[in-house]
Amino acid sequence: MTGSIVVTLFEKHYQAGVAALVNSLYLAGFRGEVWAGFRGDLPDWAKSAVQESVSTFVFKAAEGLNLRFIKLETEQPLYYYKARFFYDVLRQNQEFERLFYFDPDIVVTERWQMFEDWIKPGLALSLDYLYALESTNPKRNVWIDFCKSRNIEILHNFDVYLNSGFIGIDVRYAEFLKQWERLNLEIVAHIGSTGLKHGNLNDAFHMPDQDALNIALMTTDVPYSFADAMGFRAPHQSNYMYHAMGRRKPWQSNKILATLRNEVPISISAERAFFRFCREPISIYSPLAYELMQLDRKISVLLDRLFRGKRP
Repeated sequence: MTGSIVVTLFEKHYQAGVAALVNSLYLAGFRGEVWAGFRGDLPDWAKSAVQESVSTFVFKAAEGLNLRFIKLETEQPLYYYKARFFYDVLRQNQEFERLFYFDPDIVVTERWQMFEDWIKPGLALSLDYLYALESTNPKRNVWIDFCKSRNIEILHNFDVYLNSGFIGIDVRYAEFLKQWERLNLEIVAHIGSTGLKHGNLNDAFHMPDQDALNIALMTTDVPYSFADAMGFRAPHQSNYMYHAMGRRKPWQSNKILATLRNEVPISISAERAFFRFCREPISIYSPLAYELMQLDRKISVLLDRLFRGKRP
């Protein structure tokens, strides 16, 4: 076995984020295939993709880098479909040693070799902005009772909370993905909701998909490596990637209007990172559209500083 595959999922306007992710991977030194599960239509920038089967399209993003689009039939919200799709890709590519999943609103800013080194223990995960979730936290007590009532053994406990936007896994530990998928289904059935968030921040299953990931780590015996890869503890210092979390995304226009409406702003760092990777090798915008987006962004930043002070 040899090499690595990258996996992502997207629909609708997130196609712009996928292009930026692929560009960032290429410029970081990744070569190989990116498998992108999608709903809806192929992006305009990928219309030259060659159809290999009813549901598979292959697009040459650059020399040595192909983007394999897989059309999905699932009605499940895609954030709950990560583990299943990730596992399906793994089963279809058993000649590869390592798989990496990235949300489509992430761009990579560190050289690819660093990711290959990070995954060597078996599982690579990044801290979330709620990175301190102590082993004695009341949420974890609820998680433990939840597992016990379903005959799921607790093997470990942790003092950190992991973000589900990125995961790297050695194929030897594929059972972790099955446990993550099982816990997703169990939690959804328990809370009776398939929303991205449930209740408020203090609810035991506020971020069900992400909570399932953290519980899977507590209930499987997989060697791991954690890092503050998204820079939540040390902004601008330890980033391996930027994750544009939040409702509004860097590629969405009308930022000036959003600022005037007092909407929660996008992190300037994540926004800058997106525009750094939206031109090559995949060109998302025409030169004029790119300049207009930049102007929209710069004016919105000035207005935001005027009305609310500097953004994070």
